[in-house]
Amino acid sequence: MVALLRGPAFCIRGLQLGKNPAFQFYPSDWIRDPQLRQATFQARGIWIDLLCYMWWSESKGEISGTKESLSRLVGCTTEQFDAFLSETKMHKFGDLIIADGLITLKNRRMIKDEKTREQGRLRQRKYKEKQDGDGDITVVKQDPPLSSGVGEGLKELKDLESNKKDSRFKVPSVDEIQQYGEESGHRIDVGAFRDFYESKGWMVGKNKMKDWKAAVRNWERGNQEQQKKEPQAGYHGEAKLFEGERSFEIPDDILKDIKKIGGPEDPEADHGQD
Repeated sequence: MVALLRGPAFCIRGLQLGKNPAFQFYPSDWIRDPQLRQATFQARGIWIDLLCYMWWSESKGEISGTKESLSRLVGCTTEQFDAFLSETKMHKFGDLIIADGLITLKNRRMIKDEKTREQGRLRQRKYKEKQDGDGDITVVKQDPPLSSGVGEGLKELKDLESNKKDSRFKVPSVDEIQQYGEESGHRIDVGAFRDFYESKGWMVGKNKMKDWKAAVRNWERGNQEQQKKEPQAGYHGEAKLFEGERSFEIPDDILKDIKKIGGPEDPEADHGQD
């Protein structure tokens, strides 16, 4: 590996000084790392120089070269660099790979930080592309194939949603109400029941009706309670005649005529006797 001077930049096998002028230095990492603190002052000096060159490397966090080229790069003899390599291997403050006369040194923290930065740049680029393309691109969602386990799960979910839709309230027909009344024994005026809820939009209070059969049962109970409160049909006083769910007032003049005639249920009638 040969070092060359090219203007203000210093190039050496993938190194370009001046590209990124600074990197984060963590004093706590440097001072408190027990592996690094076991190394000699000379080894730590070579290591900090190599960290600077790793920062400018195309492969951020690592540097490669022969023993001679790297020793010249940091300004030490090959014997001093051999001692540095021995301490690196012993204390493991950096990753060391030697293959075919080529030495590669790596800093784990710098590689990790660069990976994090690259992921952040990638997310920003994707976000920007999405923002730029939202106005022109229409995304068509397609269901995944149902051959996979995920697909089977989605199919079951769709079936559940379909069942929920089937169980939603449906307005009953007159025949359905009539049939339910005959089967369950609930006697109501079917037409009056359906007309009433049809006028309400099949609402119960402020809520949509969920079970019309329950409404039929409540309708019948309401009629029964109403009938208990009202007087029985007859010829005395202001009587009412019941027909299904409807009651009719008997006018007083007609009631008087009925009393004159005298019905079989009228105790005051003479039943035709003088």
